[in-house]
Amino acid sequence: MQELLLKTAFACMACDGEIVQPEVDRIRAYAAHNDRFASLDVEACLNQWVAEINQRGVRFLRDYIMTLRNSQIDERQALDILQVAVDVELADERVDYFEIRFFKIIRENLPAFDDEVLKREIKGITHHFTDKDVKRDYLALFNSYFKNINLPNFDVTILQRIDAEA
Repeated sequence: MQELLLKTAFACMACDGEIVQPEVDRIRAYAAHNDRFASLDVEACLNQWVAEINQRGVRFLRDYIMTLRNSQIDERQALDILQVAVDVELADERVDYFEIRFFKIIRENLPAFDDEVLKREIKGITHHFTDKDVKRDYLALFNSYFKNINLPNFDVTILQRIDAEA
């Protein structure tokens, strides 16, 4: 579950076509301040996934969604995944439509929750995450996201630590 949770954070960081420092910092804060990723080498995973997404593009994100769909996730784990998704997507203090659509795709591949449960359980969630999408069904939402997102080759230097004291 820890790797799936970390991969969720990474996928949400990359889903809008850019990786920015506040998102990386949010993931590192998770690793430093709680046990969400205790058994993982977070830095190695992030570097590996940047290389993979640069090589495979949107197929990386599709494979993540298929992994999520095929995982045996209980309600508490699903809420953790959704919380991490919201936290990472809000880390840079702006949320674009690609991030909202990606969140909705994640949500559709987890146990179903009433909007009121999400609003009560997920800190920071806004109506943008729970409003019905302009797409009529999940398949249209999925196809629209993956048809329209263009992922660049991400700059791996964003993952390098900046030590002010060095």
